[in-house]
Amino acid sequence: MERLSLKRLALILAFLALFGGAAAASTGDEIQAAQELLTRYGKLPIVNLIIERRSGFITIQRNQEQTEFHGKPNMDYVTADTLLIDMRLMGMSLDSFRAMVEEDAKKRMDKLTKAIEAEGEEVREAQKREFEERRAQELEERRQRENRAIQEANAMRARGDVAGALKTLSGVIRANPGNADAWFSRSHLRMDLEQWDAALSDCRQVLAINPDHTGALVNLGKAYMGKNLPRDAILSFQKIAAGSPDNHEARYWQAKAYAMAGDLRLAQEGAKEAERLNPGLLQYQQFVKEVQAAIQIRNGKLKAKNGAHSGAVDDYSKAIHLNPLNAEAYLLRGQSYLAINWVEEALGDFNRAIEFGLTNAEPYFWRSRAFQADGQMKNAVKDAEEALRKDQGNKDYKLRLEEVQGAAASSKTLVEQSLTALATLLGLGLVFGLYWGGRRLRAKMRMRALREEEKKEALKRETTAGKSKIEERIRNAILEAEGAMEGGKAEPKAKKEGGPRGSIEMPDEFKNS
Repeated sequence: MERLSLKRLALILAFLALFGGAAAASTGDEIQAAQELLTRYGKLPIVNLIIERRSGFITIQRNQEQTEFHGKPNMDYVTADTLLIDMRLMGMSLDSFRAMVEEDAKKRMDKLTKAIEAEGEEVREAQKREFEERRAQELEERRQRENRAIQEANAMRARGDVAGALKTLSGVIRANPGNADAWFSRSHLRMDLEQWDAALSDCRQVLAINPDHTGALVNLGKAYMGKNLPRDAILSFQKIAAGSPDNHEARYWQAKAYAMAGDLRLAQEGAKEAERLNPGLLQYQQFVKEVQAAIQIRNGKLKAKNGAHSGAVDDYSKAIHLNPLNAEAYLLRGQSYLAINWVEEALGDFNRAIEFGLTNAEPYFWRSRAFQADGQMKNAVKDAEEALRKDQGNKDYKLRLEEVQGAAASSKTLVEQSLTALATLLGLGLVFGLYWGGRRLRAKMRMRALREEEKKEALKRETTAGKSKIEERIRNAILEAEGAMEGGKAEPKAKKEGGPRGSIEMPDEFKNS
């Protein structure tokens, strides 16, 4: 191809030299002028031109004889004389023939130039295709390297190595600022670190590359929510909803932004729509309950503001039923419990509010008041100190601490006085107790001695009576025996008394004596 191109280029240069350097033939010497035409433009182009004009015939001279030749003649026989003969046969002068030859040469030159240009364009196109293929291959290799780096960074983030992931993604971005995936992944890391402004910047870079990047719009809205700018977040989520009405994630986050902005009605509608679009996601079901709980809390606040604390307790209880981990609901219900003097219930709710993550000063402030109402002054002072520590510039907390410290000191004085009085009473009581106890002990001892004496006397009486009976029985037995010896003149008393006749039974007391 290069050889052919050089050959054609040489022909072009030859034609240009011929056009530029040829001298006009003198009219008196037609043979010389014709020879100059043949020399300048070559026999072949002139013969082809004559054949074209004369319908395929040309006149040539062979050995001084004129012969018409059809087709391509032997160029050795083409001479200036032949050229002049054909010019006359065509009825053309030398000048007009020269003009025709020049016109034909120009056409052939243009054709040749176009051919060379086309050939050059083909070469350029081939080179361009080769470059583009090589460039595409390089880009694909780079894309694969960047994708591997992004995947590695995501794995680092999952392992908790946020710093390593951030370094890797920043390196990808420096090498290729047009990689939207790297910017998007880094926006996640920025939000993990709560670097909301940096996250917003990364999301805007993604959207500059791809304005329809849904994930970047979601992260943009989340970053606005992190900066407590829910209205800006809502606009971001609305862009997603406009292009993708069935995007449940955008509906969910838009509802959360409405809730943050305090528009609970739209928040509830958005939450229910997200749940409808993806009914199997527990996160959406829970959020619907959270919004409903927030509505109950709002109703309870209105009632508490108007002094209807019992009704407020009912609303807060409904909110807790919907969302058992809602620390705010416990705090507010504890306040209403305290207002109606349900101190024990109030303390329980304040404890749960702190347990479920309410770490600011407010629950400690209110629990201090509940402890004071319950008489637990030490705990009341401790919570008041904690509230002031968490919010040192709050004048109410400072006054609260001073108040409860004064009440605790006063209570301590009263307790000490009460203890002193109690100790005095206990001392007097102990003295009187010992006195009266001694008297009672002596009385008991006397009573016990008297009872012992009485028991001895009773036993003595019983023994004497027993001996009298025995003696009487012995006498009766002797009389009975004497009567039997006298022939039955005398009737023994034993018979009267029912004893056995003619026998004497010794009492047990005298059997072994």
